[in-house]
Amino acid sequence: MAAPKKEKKLGGYLAKLNTRNNDRRTRISDALKGEFEAYCGDPVLQWAIGGYIRGRLNLVWGPTKSGKSTFTLKWAGQEQRKRGPGYYVLIFDSEYNYEEDNPKTIARFVACGLDPDYVIISHGNNMNTLFEGIADMKADIASGDLKVAAVVVDSWGGVNVESAVKKINEGDISDAGNSFGGNAKFINPLIGFFLDLAGEYAVTCFFVQHCIMNMEQYGKRYLLIGGQKLRFLVHCSIFLESIEAQDARLGAGNVQIAKSEVDEVVAVGKRIRVFCDKSRQVVEGRKGEFWFDFEQAKFACQDESLFDLAARLNIISHPIEMEVDKRGNPKLDEKTGQPVYKQKNAYWCFPADANDPESIQWHGKEKVITALSDAALYDRIFEACMASSTKNITADVTDLKAALAATQDELQAEGVDEAIQAVKSKKKGK
Repeated sequence: MAAPKKEKKLGGYLAKLNTRNNDRRTRISDALKGEFEAYCGDPVLQWAIGGYIRGRLNLVWGPTKSGKSTFTLKWAGQEQRKRGPGYYVLIFDSEYNYEEDNPKTIARFVACGLDPDYVIISHGNNMNTLFEGIADMKADIASGDLKVAAVVVDSWGGVNVESAVKKINEGDISDAGNSFGGNAKFINPLIGFFLDLAGEYAVTCFFVQHCIMNMEQYGKRYLLIGGQKLRFLVHCSIFLESIEAQDARLGAGNVQIAKSEVDEVVAVGKRIRVFCDKSRQVVEGRKGEFWFDFEQAKFACQDESLFDLAARLNIISHPIEMEVDKRGNPKLDEKTGQPVYKQKNAYWCFPADANDPESIQWHGKEKVITALSDAALYDRIFEACMASSTKNITADVTDLKAALAATQDELQAEGVDEAIQAVKSKKKGK
């Protein structure tokens, strides 16, 4: 009979550390319920960034009019719904974009899925005013008196340090810039505070930040305001940019506006480019484009987004056929003597039956997008896209030579090789 196992005795420090870690794991588990990543709302966006990270720091940055604030509010609203009733969203507004009593602000919150009765807004454009009382806020969260689903800082670029504001008030405007110092070293401790808030109490934090654009020899380059310290401390960094092309605008009813209709149709949305600047979940550097309706604060044309993503990842692809002559015999290449294959660019094919991967359906693009309205097919292709390890959506374009080689092996296995040899024999006889 085996001797009973002795309980491992921990020293004073290890015992305290073990107790603290167990308490923290319990808090995180109760708050997130095992779900650490969240769906962002669009297949391309989800594939590119892997979803925002719950209970961590998420940075959303980019040039003006790219939808940073709207996406942040929408994800904060989603986080609020996931946590349940009674959870607040705290917004630190340094640009005075949100007014509690403004009907437009309330309508925007509702459109983004926020409960206006459970949104707390702090205004101010300097450190002391904007973040006044955050130590008490943390104490209330720790005691359970305040339940917070998400924190939004919109934006870090609008936050000034107290010394710069003081010099301006004293009339020493010329020296105020020296006191400001770019604010990177001042926001670093604050980000550390929010990092502790997220890590200990599973509060999902969203930071909005602006960027500046430099025109360089090889094109434009965006620089994050706040420097690498801001990017270094967050867990997920998402770059967003609106596409300014005339044909990248969206009309009512998810109708894409053609160039000829730009001056006649009112645009309610536009096409957004996303770039995964940093992530703990997917390969960094992924990028893609999707449609968003800003009037109703919702993602648009998701079936088309999934089609574009699946096509670029070669999950939905162009069919390849062997060319035949008028008599139905395989056409042979004059140099190699091998059959000639051609890619049918007007059609697309995909496995029609999940239980039978060999079943292929051929359709035009519009028919495939219509077929994706079927929930089962949509989910199957979506899961295949999410499982792709490709960094860029242009990297898995169909390798025609490899596809032709595979097709040739399949045809030879089916006896087509005999038909090819017959054609060669006839040519030699001539």
